[in-house]
Amino acid sequence: MQRNHKNASRKHIDLDCIDAKFKIGLLFVIDRIDIEFRKNILSWITGIENAYKTYFNRIRIADDGHDVGAEVISEWVAKKPKIAKLIKRARDKRRYRGSSDEFDYLTGENAVPLLDLMEQLELNELSELITIFYDVYS
Repeated sequence: MQRNHKNASRKHIDLDCIDAKFKIGLLFVIDRIDIEFRKNILSWITGIENAYKTYFNRIRIADDGHDVGAEVISEWVAKKPKIAKLIKRARDKRRYRGSSDEFDYLTGENAVPLLDLMEQLELNELSELITIFYDVYS
């Protein structure tokens, strides 16, 4: 039965008519395309991340946007406790810089500026943060 299946598939795809000569130059072309594609994807992702950082910073500067980061972070920690590790890393890394004087790190263990936290995020975590942001401020 299996032989008939193989014979049937050979009827649909005639491998003898295909010129299957492999050329090394083609491999280099494919590799170059792959590199360019990855560079473009990374550029797009970085652009999206920077746009959200700018957006969150503008909200923070607005009169009623002071606690936006705190609300989003507390909601995210409630939904995914593993984020506490990222918060700790962001706090430890950024606590002693000059601009940190504007932020009160003593208010709670999850207190961290939203932009400092965003510097610690991976791509999938960035999408989670943006989703939480829109859940809180829909």
